[in-house]
Amino acid sequence: MTMNFGISLWSMGKNQIESLMRVSEAGFRYVEMWPEPWRTFEEDLNDLLDAINVYDVEVYSVHAPFSGLDISDIDEGIRRMSLQKVLRSLEVAVRLGCTHFIVHPSARKYGKKEDYEKAKSLLMKSVEAIVKKAEDHGVTMSIENMLAPPDGFRVGTKVSELKEIIAALRGGEVGICLDTGHANYNGLEVAEEAKEAGDLLTALHVNDNDGRGDQHMVPGEGTIDWPKFIEALKDVNYNGVFMLEIYGGDRAEEKLRKSYEAASKLLSI
Repeated sequence: MTMNFGISLWSMGKNQIESLMRVSEAGFRYVEMWPEPWRTFEEDLNDLLDAINVYDVEVYSVHAPFSGLDISDIDEGIRRMSLQKVLRSLEVAVRLGCTHFIVHPSARKYGKKEDYEKAKSLLMKSVEAIVKKAEDHGVTMSIENMLAPPDGFRVGTKVSELKEIIAALRGGEVGICLDTGHANYNGLEVAEEAKEAGDLLTALHVNDNDGRGDQHMVPGEGTIDWPKFIEALKDVNYNGVFMLEIYGGDRAEEKLRKSYEAASKLLSI
């Protein structure tokens, strides 16, 4: 299977530049930038651009900030503030040369179905604003599937729901970023979620878990059926980057080595 693979800079160093150095030394050439904390990310932009050249990597995607943000919050003040910060991060993503922009559709759960439905409606309003700006810059926006709460309602926990939201948009082309770990934690068959996304599958967050937590393990360390998932990607003709999103922490170099080996093996199937 011919597919490039890359890795998120999340948790791979004390800052984005150290993370860039580590992933480059591990052999990765495609990365996803993680703009948290936001202020540091914005202030360090010129240094980041220099580091991208020095370490010879390509910023394939940027994950929009989400800490303390929610673009579908039924509190209009929170939604507007969140939307503005996401739009600002898109401007930075464009300067970094990325072609894909990943956005969380929600952050909170609701006890009432009517609040959940209102949040879905507000999500569409936010997405329409983001995708318009993304398309102006030739960037593909993708909405990520989220972790499902044990009770209540949260927007965007299944691919089928994301498809419904995308179909209801009044304009713009939006794709789906499938987080394999989120799907597995939610008790869903990851390969079937990929097939459900079909040609809307425009980005991946590849990670494993044992179904009991969002653990961001290296593929093969949890319970996901990876050969089946790879076959599903072939079935839908996915042609984006196989983007790993692994927790590195104080074992970043080891995790990077294992991630590179796992991706190389999986994509040779």
